[in-house]
Amino acid sequence: MDKTDRLAGKVALVTGGSRGIGAGIACRLAAEGADVGFSYHTGKDEAQQVAAQVRGLGRRAFTVEADLAEPTAAAAVTDAVAGEFGALDILVNNAGITHWGTLAQTRLEDFDRLVAVNARAPFLMMQAAASMLADGGRVVNISSGVTATALAGISLYSGVKAFLDQVTKVAAIEFAARRITVNAVAPGSIATGPFADMTEEQRAQAGTAFSLGRIGEPTDIAGVVAFLASQDASFVTGQIIYAAGGQHGPVRRSQ
Repeated sequence: MDKTDRLAGKVALVTGGSRGIGAGIACRLAAEGADVGFSYHTGKDEAQQVAAQVRGLGRRAFTVEADLAEPTAAAAVTDAVAGEFGALDILVNNAGITHWGTLAQTRLEDFDRLVAVNARAPFLMMQAAASMLADGGRVVNISSGVTATALAGISLYSGVKAFLDQVTKVAAIEFAARRITVNAVAPGSIATGPFADMTEEQRAQAGTAFSLGRIGEPTDIAGVVAFLASQDASFVTGQIIYAAGGQHGPVRRSQ
């Protein structure tokens, strides 16, 4: 990974940074010069591996184990990272869970868990970070490309991410007095999680769902986040940026 100094001297907090998109973001921000603290819920070994990668890029790393479904976790994570580094410049709300199922079949416990992790947690993270972020700071929320369409079987997930999109737009107005920008990145299907270990044949088939002919990679999203976190994006706020490769159909793991 090429190293730059675009984020030199900055401190970033990434939720859900132990794997997938979150790990890619943590490493990209470190490569651009930021010290990185990140939360994880499970996978301590994976978290330590990402922390080692961050340190290997010459930056400081700090990990916090937390279940962001717990209402007190957001403030605890924010306090821990800001306390460790003595500052906070960048907040990336990446942690999230998915849920597939029709509206009629969705259980109350599924609804409550998804709302707690994907909606309430980033809201509380922004609330906790509001007074800690330096003037000119950055907030980047990880939304989803599903908010641009209507796909059967994902109503709950779509609705929760749409909530995050709207909060992003409003927070951008409220935080603007201190030159803190607030934006969201909305990925399409990414080769992580259930799509991480696809065969070459499955990848080729998945590529037919994208105008660019391939499924997305965590690095594709990390690059957009790094841009939004940098001074280059100082005049960009309240935006939902779709980084979906022109996706025009679903990717099924059974392919």
